[in-house]
Amino acid sequence: DGRIQQVLLGTRELNTDGIPNRTWVSRHLIYTHGCGVVAAPASQVTSDGRPVYVDLGVTKPQLYVGEGLSEYAVLGTSQQEQTCAGVANDPYSADGGVKLSSVVRRTAFALTFNEYNLFGSSLIEPESQILWVRNVRDRAEKVAPFLRFDADPYPVVVDGEVKWIIDAYTVSNRYPYSQSANVNQLTPGSGLNADFNYVRNSAKVVVDAYSGEMTFYVVDPTDPIIQTWSAVFPDLFTPVSKAAPEVVDHFRYPEDLFRVQTNMYGRYQFGDAALFFNRDAAWSVAQAPPSEPDVNTVAGGVATDLANPDLIDVQEANVARFEPYYTLFHEPGTTSTPGRFSMLRPFVPFSADDARKELRAFMVVSSEP
Repeated sequence: DGRIQQVLLGTRELNTDGIPNRTWVSRHLIYTHGCGVVAAPASQVTSDGRPVYVDLGVTKPQLYVGEGLSEYAVLGTSQQEQTCAGVANDPYSADGGVKLSSVVRRTAFALTFNEYNLFGSSLIEPESQILWVRNVRDRAEKVAPFLRFDADPYPVVVDGEVKWIIDAYTVSNRYPYSQSANVNQLTPGSGLNADFNYVRNSAKVVVDAYSGEMTFYVVDPTDPIIQTWSAVFPDLFTPVSKAAPEVVDHFRYPEDLFRVQTNMYGRYQFGDAALFFNRDAAWSVAQAPPSEPDVNTVAGGVATDLANPDLIDVQEANVARFEPYYTLFHEPGTTSTPGRFSMLRPFVPFSADDARKELRAFMVVSSEP
């Protein structure tokens, strides 16, 4: 209807634990993919509190690549796949896998997976393909192990097809005169859980959920590290100027980078050198509301030495912190409707016992150009 609104999107991925009759044929030839996405406006519910679902016009709902897929699939066999509701039962038509077109290949995969059927099953034909790296992050890491990847790949719908977008980072721990980043509040799956003092969100990876095809778009061409990798692998990286506008519209500010930036900013927001060295005006990311799970809480003591930056990091790690979240945000003093798609995180004054909870500031980053 032409209105901009925030929408929650979830993929209906294959639940391998729920496959009936868990034979080799069922697990790898019949139940091979998930089906479509579920979308609902973030600000609307029905009278009984349920989501108000919307149709995004997905024309190719088969999800052969996703976040929860760990087993291989053999596609294009004489065994018909379980189809998605309302979709013609056409066989897999992309070339995202490896063809099992020779005895040597079938033998190699049979030995790799310790599975005789990959060699001896009569259901496998010369044009059949095996697709075995099906986790979206695993695929990106296999191709570009020199990049670090965000913990939260997210699905989007572009021209009726489901795509995954992953934020990719270049990092270094050798940037001169720079402190290592505080990574205490990153989620366990983040690729930034390592020692670094330089980070750029230099690339976005777009993965087709049907074919598994990946495109690495360079979104920060000024980064010297991505410049070097682009020179080494010129066929791997694509300038973001060549990305379809419909894809670029879905690029957002990366959450893991924002976590690191907000973790560090409370220490370096001073405009006065004396305040910086005394650290008596430091900020902390605000404590999480009581109803929020303590996903970032770790065991440890409470910091008491405000002049010790390492102890400040420990203190911040001991208490669950406010999780950054995406929202349509109205900047103070503006009346724009419906706001800008942004991410937000508040700060409170640092205190050794974490008792200070009054709002001191909040940081907002926009996903819009």
